[in-house]
Amino acid sequence: MFSRVRTFSTGMQKRLCIAKIVARPPRVLFLDEPYSGLDEDGIRMLNRFLLTLKTQGCTVFMVTHHREQGLATGDRALYLDGGKLHMEPSAMG
Repeated sequence: MFSRVRTFSTGMQKRLCIAKIVARPPRVLFLDEPYSGLDEDGIRMLNRFLLTLKTQGCTVFMVTHHREQGLATGDRALYLDGGKLHMEPSAMG
């Protein structure tokens, strides 16, 4: 029996979205809070996936509250502090 996607947990819905992207990798990907709702296995899977996309030349723009995860998978990081945009020093190279 098949379940409707809307009955899936948040984590399972995100995993389904990742599977759809894997089936047809994009050149540019925008992600909004991709880590929310994922368990530790899901986070590891997403990080591996993002690093694979990176090696394939995909550009990923991500908005996240999970600073460590974003820095682990990104080349550059920007953050807002007091309404001002700053570049994360450790992500500069």
